[in-house]
Amino acid sequence: VNYVNVGGTLELGGSLGFSFWPPRDPYEPQFGDVFDLFIAGSIIGDFDQILYPTFANGLHFQLTQFVDPDSNKHILRATVVPIPGLAWLFAPISFVLLLRKRH
Repeated sequence: VNYVNVGGTLELGGSLGFSFWPPRDPYEPQFGDVFDLFIAGSIIGDFDQILYPTFANGLHFQLTQFVDPDSNKHILRATVVPIPGLAWLFAPISFVLLLRKRH
């Protein structure tokens, strides 16, 4: 697990760019993959720019920030999700799988 652990307040700003190290050859993201980037006592501010890796399968990263109820730590997490404009492509597949599961 690789993340930055900040004991106090993490103040966001500037640009955030991230990649995988060591490079995975090739990394194929799956919907729902989760990567914690920062864990801190508190997080304030926002990045001016976020440079995401590009994936060929219609997925991208979405950043979320939340407080872990057990540790009371603030976590900035990247989750692999469908690109919003392509989300409609996944809906019919999900619907068919839901119907198959019910039978």
